[in-house]
Amino acid sequence: MKQLFIGGEGTLGIITKVAMLCPVKPSSVQVAYLAVPSFQHAQQVFKKAKQHLGEILSAFEFLDHHSLIITVKNLPNIKNPLPDTQTPIYLVVETSGSNPEHDYAKLEKFLEEAYNDEIIADGVIAQDSGQQASIWNLRESISEGLRHAVTCAQQSVSPRQQQANKAPAIL
Repeated sequence: MKQLFIGGEGTLGIITKVAMLCPVKPSSVQVAYLAVPSFQHAQQVFKKAKQHLGEILSAFEFLDHHSLIITVKNLPNIKNPLPDTQTPIYLVVETSGSNPEHDYAKLEKFLEEAYNDEIIADGVIAQDSGQQASIWNLRESISEGLRHAVTCAQQSVSPRQQQANKAPAIL
């Protein structure tokens, strides 16, 4: 039966019922902006985040120092959350859960361990939704900031974890 619908490009069927499961909007969202010394350190932070924040880890984003500088220079409304810290790599880590105190404590413990293990150089946790929006605005404005400065082709790359160490050299 399935092949009949595929072969008919969907013209042979009528949808009579649809069921959708939509996730509940999380009542607790925490965002951290981190400076790390290298790509290898970023990988270690990611592994530690998956271990410590597993069920509440909702985003783990990466940006490099050069892109950050170009974006802040070309988009005056974009601010660097860590203006006194310069590292090659920056990360945005977001957690989404249902218990603000528990989620914040988990994120704090994760950051404390990562800092003690010397895999992050500096970091800040957004204290309100405005700071969260500012951090995400920075991350999401990288493409626009680069467009103002250089002609570039952009790609989204997802290497296998075993090959991720080679990615910075290849790019």
